[in-house]
Order: sequence, then C-alpha cells, then structure tokens
Amino acid sequence: MRTPTGSGRQPIIDSEAFQLGHLRTLIALSRWPEAKVAARDLAHQHPHTAHYRALLALIRGHEASLAGDHKRAREEWNRALTLEPTLEPAQEALRQAPRPSLLDRLLRRG
Repeated sequence: MRTPTGSGRQPIIDSEAFQLGHLRTLIALSRWPEAKVAARDLAHQHPHTAHYRALLALIRGHEASLAGDHKRAREEWNRALTLEPTLEPAQEALRQAPRPSLLDRLLRRG
C-alpha cells in the first residue's frame, strides 16, 4: 500500500490479496457502498475472475434489499450464485430474503 506524499488522498492499494481482504472486511461490516467500489475495482482489474463479479452481485443484492427492492435483490443474489454456485453468503441471503406474497405473485401473472 502506498500513499501519495502530502496529497491528503486515500492510500493506493497495490496488492490483490490486500484488496480482497479489505473487501471481505467491508462485506463483514455491511458497508455496502464502499464494498461495491472495492468489488468493482477488483472485477475491473481481474475480469476473468468470476469470484469478484459474484461478490459484486452479492453486494448489489444487499443494497437492493436495503432499498426495499426485494425482487432485484433476489436477481442479484441468483446472479452471484450463477457465477459462483458455492458462494455461501449469497445462498444465505436468498434463504433469508422475503418472498413475494401470494397477491403479488397472482398480480404478476395477469
């Protein structure tokens, strides 16, 4: 990690392992906006690593859930599991996610 001298800027994180550790800490603390930025950075730097894209989808799902958009949250968590089927946090989020009511399901069919 390096900090531009005298710039007052955030440190620049050089190591992929350090970035991933930082991302996992942000996820554990439910700091979703910061986690999304960190996951997006990793996904862009390592586009062939599905794990980073799965973590980004996981985070977007949590943000959607907090915003009350449970349908989108479930879509994001399912996307995370498509990218990484064993991603336990996405599996757990889906297990705990509110299900649409019977009335909502009936109205969508019509």
